[in-house]
Amino acid sequence: MAVNAKPCILWQNLLLGGTVTASTEAAGYSKENLRNWRIEYRWMGLDAEEQWVQLDAGAGEEFTVDSLAIAGHDLFAQGAEDVVFQHSANGSDWTNCHDPITPESDRPLAIFLAPPVTDRFFRLLIPAGYDAPPSLGLLFIGVAMEFPTWFSSPFKPKSRIRKTDSNVSREGLPLGGQVKWRQRRVRCSLHSLTIAWLEANWEPFFIEHDDCFFMVWDRENHPTEVWVVQFPDNAENDVPYRGSTCDLSFEVIGLAE
Repeated sequence: MAVNAKPCILWQNLLLGGTVTASTEAAGYSKENLRNWRIEYRWMGLDAEEQWVQLDAGAGEEFTVDSLAIAGHDLFAQGAEDVVFQHSANGSDWTNCHDPITPESDRPLAIFLAPPVTDRFFRLLIPAGYDAPPSLGLLFIGVAMEFPTWFSSPFKPKSRIRKTDSNVSREGLPLGGQVKWRQRRVRCSLHSLTIAWLEANWEPFFIEHDDCFFMVWDRENHPTEVWVVQFPDNAENDVPYRGSTCDLSFEVIGLAE
């Protein structure tokens, strides 16, 4: 088994700071839907030809990218193969950021680049050969925030809550129920963080980011465990100081796929 990778959060999405274009877009499924962190609003192509969504930093500008992610997609269901992120200096000559992948499900995907890639253009390329126009809810091209330590025990990544309509007879006997949805709800704690790391990394995220985000808790041993989560209502920034260090606890919630 590989050494556990440190958990990370993907929230600094450069898609919000550049110009986004797409090969095609169906009516009501604009590429602009990819900017809003709302997974239910999607981009969708028009036909079964090659599709792409492209990010341009602008003339004379470049982005440095170390992480890429997608969610709310149907690439597996539509039979897409050899999906790949690419980068380019001129928007014409493209280099793969990683080996092409064929999704094995429609769950969220995350890819980490080592070393990071710096260039003007980045794009997600979906080659032709799928069954129907693909759609995509979230596209992340940006920088990951890696925690400096592993989550403290107990960390329960399989925690779930089931929301059901339960039925009982007049005698009180259980008659079964219908599951309305299943929710992921996980508590995360870390100890002995430096105050400098907290102020430079965690606080900007907690204070500035009001939307959902990607979370990957061990990309080495559990690469498919890519979550789209958010903070629950009335989330607390629980950060007790201990002299020159501090602890951190927070909770995330999201749909359990």
